[in-house]
Amino acid sequence: MSNNIQKLLADLTLIANQQDVKFDISKYKPISLTTTVQTFHSINDLVAYIENQGSISGWVQETSFIHHLYQDTYKWRSIPLNAEWHDGDSTSFILDYIGKNVWQITSYAMTQDDEPTHLAEKMVQYEVDSNRKLVYQRLWSFKENAPVADIAVFDGFEGE
Repeated sequence: MSNNIQKLLADLTLIANQQDVKFDISKYKPISLTTTVQTFHSINDLVAYIENQGSISGWVQETSFIHHLYQDTYKWRSIPLNAEWHDGDSTSFILDYIGKNVWQITSYAMTQDDEPTHLAEKMVQYEVDSNRKLVYQRLWSFKENAPVADIAVFDGFEGE
């Protein structure tokens, strides 16, 4: 296990074991993160990529509509602008429209490993105008000997 991640997890465990502190250590897990960035210059290539993901959970914002996907396949109506989804396994995706018919998808593959690069913290929040709960993983790493929250990635809906 990475020494810094191991130390951070040990410190959090000490805090959680204090009698007068309410701290849920089970929300944290050491992971290895692999990030991949893909750029698309064609709406057809982009939509084909998302549709080929198969059954996903998340949301896709188009110019006039927001798709909410609950272990479902994406069928586009108009130009996708932003999105977050999870493949149901270990990878989260973020879509950004860069402009001038260019889109970027960043994938975050999280796996458990003996040499973790990050500490994942489970966070749950309510979806806007809904009682559904969104699950995110806040990913902590070490920079200059201090923990830093690099990003939070969508990890599905609670209860999936």
